[in-house]
Amino acid sequence: MKRISVALMAGILFSLQLPIEAQMQDNVIQAEEIKPYHIAVTYDKTSNLIFPFAIKSVDRGSAAILAQKARGVENILQIKAGWQHFKQTNLSVVTSDARFYSFIVDYADDPPLLNISFSVDTTNKRQAAFLSDTPIDESAIKTLSEKVKKQNPFLHKSDQQQKMRLSLSGIYLDQQTMWFTLQLENRSLIAYQPDFARFFIRDRKRAKRTAIQEIELQPLYSDAGSLIIGQSSGELLLAFPPFTIPKTKELIIQVTEKNGGRSLLLRVKSRTILKARLPQ
Repeated sequence: MKRISVALMAGILFSLQLPIEAQMQDNVIQAEEIKPYHIAVTYDKTSNLIFPFAIKSVDRGSAAILAQKARGVENILQIKAGWQHFKQTNLSVVTSDARFYSFIVDYADDPPLLNISFSVDTTNKRQAAFLSDTPIDESAIKTLSEKVKKQNPFLHKSDQQQKMRLSLSGIYLDQQTMWFTLQLENRSLIAYQPDFARFFIRDRKRAKRTAIQEIELQPLYSDAGSLIIGQSSGELLLAFPPFTIPKTKELIIQVTEKNGGRSLLLRVKSRTILKARLPQ
């Protein structure tokens, strides 16, 4: 009888031990190798690494490579050689979405690639830039941008100059961010490359001999658009902190051509801004 009791107790203890051992195995940290990217840089040219989110940390393996964030832009890292024919080194980058990037860096007189993007829009090969001092999470704002792009246009304010047409197609409000979607239509045979889009507020009417007072708005996010070939169209998307304007003022939207003379300008009244919708 005692032998049976001892065997029974041993079986009970063994059955209790199994979930404990299984739990301990579940808590074991699994190591995963992060394979580095191989890149080459040179002394007299700058290479650009374009990340999908803002750069939070950069660590160079040696002073042989120079690295800095592009001025006014948070997700582009510019790198080049500090001197010629340096010994192989490495570079580490951490972005705001907590992703880690590792690079092995070699010297090359003529690197095969100068610009590398880690998040490419495969439809038109463009990469948006996240501007400095963005008060909301970049991951959230990128998700919102994709959502806004899918919305149907409901505004039809437009300006036409030199066979170019600029239209304000929608204003959307989501998560304390106001989005403006603009359409550019090129009716000429000459390609149009947008340089920048300015948003500023000014008085609708002003007294004679008084200076024009303008308040320029700084975007949280800007996708200025890619090259618009002849007889085609493209989209521009910008985001701002939510705002309204008095009836006595107007919002001016100006889009300028890079290395060209075709400049387009929209005048938006206060009541148009109040038509902002929630994206569906």
